[in-house]
This record gives sequence, C-alpha cells and structure tokens, in this order.
Amino acid sequence: MSNNDDNKVTHFGYQQVPWQEKQQRVAGVFRSVAAKYDVMNDLISMGSHRVLKRMTLELAGVRPGQKVLDLAGGTGDLAIKFSRLVGDSGQVVLADINASMLQVGRSRLTDRGYAGNIEYVQADAEHLPFPDNNFNAVSIAFGLRNVTDKDQALRDMTRVLKPGGKLFVHIFCHRNLTYLFETEGESNWMGRYFFTGGMMPSYDWLPRCADRLSLEDRWAVNGTHYGKTLEAWLALADRKRQTLIPLLEECYGAGQGKLWLQRWRMFFMACAELFNYGDGEEWFVGHYLFRREE
Repeated sequence: MSNNDDNKVTHFGYQQVPWQEKQQRVAGVFRSVAAKYDVMNDLISMGSHRVLKRMTLELAGVRPGQKVLDLAGGTGDLAIKFSRLVGDSGQVVLADINASMLQVGRSRLTDRGYAGNIEYVQADAEHLPFPDNNFNAVSIAFGLRNVTDKDQALRDMTRVLKPGGKLFVHIFCHRNLTYLFETEGESNWMGRYFFTGGMMPSYDWLPRCADRLSLEDRWAVNGTHYGKTLEAWLALADRKRQTLIPLLEECYGAGQGKLWLQRWRMFFMACAELFNYGDGEEWFVGHYLFRREE
C-alpha cells in the first residue's frame, strides 16, 4: 500500500476514518452476525429479501453453461439458485470479503449438496482476484453500500465481465438525494447501531457511476411494499415477543433481548414511515441491469 493510501480517509456514517479502517469496521459487523445472518435477514425483512433475490434471478437472464460471480454473496442464497441455472456445465463463484460469512455459506451449501459447480473466494470488491473478461454475469445484492471505494469496485466488476456480460445490482435509494447516515451524538443509537458506515444513494447515482457499462433497464420497487413488510414485522414482533427475546439474546448477548427487541421495534416503525412517505415514491428499492459494452 502506498503512503497516499495510508493518508486517505473516508466516511463511516458521518465519522471520518482512515480508508483501510472502514473495511475493518464493516468486516467486524458481518463477522459478529455471520452465524445468524440468514435468520436476521428474515427477521429484518419478513422474508421480502428472498422475493427481491428472485427478481434478480428472473431479470439477470442467466443460462446453462455460463459463469456467474455472486459478489458480496454472504451465506449463499443467490449462489444456490445461480448454481441450478448454470447447471453442471457452468460455474458460480461465491465471493465475499468476510471470511466468517464465506465459511457459513460454504458449510450451508455443502450440507445441501451444492458442491460440483460452486467455487468460494474471499475477495475485496475493489480488487477482484479474477482475470479480465471472465464472467457472463455479476450480481451484487445490497453489498455495494458497504464498499469503501464504490467507483473502483464498479470498474473492477466491469473488468471481469465478458464483453456483452450483465451486471445486476439492487440497492435502497432515494428519489433524488444522495446522503450519508448520521451517527454522531449520544442519543443517536439508531444511526450508530443500524446505519453506521452507510449511505443512501439517489436513484440516479448508480447509472452516473457506471463508467463503461450501458444501463439496459432499471426498476423502482415502490417503497410501500417495504413499508408494509415493516408494519407486518412490528405486528408479528408484538405477538411473538416471548419467542423473539431468546433469539435476539443469541445474537446480541445474554440479557440484551428485551432492549434489542425494543430497538428493532423503533427501527421498523421509523423505516415504515420513511418508505411509506409520499406513497412510496420518495424512498424505495432500485434494481439496475447493466451491460458491458462489446
């Protein structure tokens, strides 16, 4: 690493941290939740993240015999489905920067019998260890928000795509604003625990950053869908309070279940208001399908 890199800083929320330190902090967050990541994803989204991933599969157009990179693939939800689509003659590379997440994914997929056409690689999205023109498709589902240098990551994803290859991304976004999440202040526990290190991009932000990629299509999934999910979770959490407290203690530590249930309740109430605002046209989920130019 050059001295230049040593002196660079970036945001972790509104906090300025050394460039490399953000990667370490993000890695620490995912290392701490790796074993319970799928459970927490289902809790957070009431299973809606699986619906969004099915959309990824339908729109990415992956075919038998192709080679697919599932980047920031975590515990392998998408990799399983890509594996079925490419078949024995194809290959799926499940890549994640976090070794703990990758190990959970490997164990999970191996236990389910997915071994023949899936490779596991610990990789930084900014410096992918793959040759040029290597993949027919690259997918990154929500992982881009945790990358420090997003422009560099997009350049490297473009590099490893074959000419004509497809890149599929989905992210939470705002209709026209890009902003960082604020984490300063003793009372700002929601920003600190739920949004630290992140940003909310505008709907136009990603196409403007995609240098050598052509935007084939994009879809805005109305925010009220996510708002309804959050409201349903709140109602279910109130009904299943005694079941959820021990589960949350497994994730956050003994004696922390009641506190974290209340924090999650407040988080869901706040986010439901956010995504329902303006009839779901202000904040929503953006899906993007790019094509690398020939």
